[in-house]
Amino acid sequence: MIVAYAIAKLVSKLVEDLLLGIGFDSVPEKLGLTWSVSNSPSKFVGFLVLLAIMLLSASSAAELLGSDFLVAWIGVFVAFFWQAVLAALIFAFGLYFANLAKNMIEKTGTSQAGFLASLVQIAVIIFAASMSLRQLGLANDIINLAFGITLGAIGLAAALAFGLGGRDVAGRELGRFVNHMRGDER
Repeated sequence: MIVAYAIAKLVSKLVEDLLLGIGFDSVPEKLGLTWSVSNSPSKFVGFLVLLAIMLLSASSAAELLGSDFLVAWIGVFVAFFWQAVLAALIFAFGLYFANLAKNMIEKTGTSQAGFLASLVQIAVIIFAASMSLRQLGLANDIINLAFGITLGAIGLAAALAFGLGGRDVAGRELGRFVNHMRGDER
């Protein structure tokens, strides 16, 4: 474990320096976030790399000790760790695309562009958050139910808006269709 820690510390520092060199610390700013943690994003990723290496080496050490319980427990923890990392990446990409969509809509300059841009941004963030929670395996039923209710509500609202707002037009078109079927062309 001591050798694994030394190697993990070295790899962590290399990853941190590499990310710092390519400008990774500006990623939260590009996502529209403020990074309020005392460590920079590159140091945070470096710590995650160190943690991943130590978890894998702990699993190997538990296997060498012959402890099936520890191997299974560490395996579950490692699996959840990767799910959490993937969920964070999904959410980060969601934030990026939400801000990208907001900026693109605002640049159109149409009336109500600000409102529509904010609405799209919120929708994409909610979608990304639900995908992240689903990746973690949390609240799958709640997420499915929420999307079903939301889509049903949107469909009902559209049907009511069209039905109530287009009643006269729909009546004329229906009358024209019936007359056409009867052969009474007017």
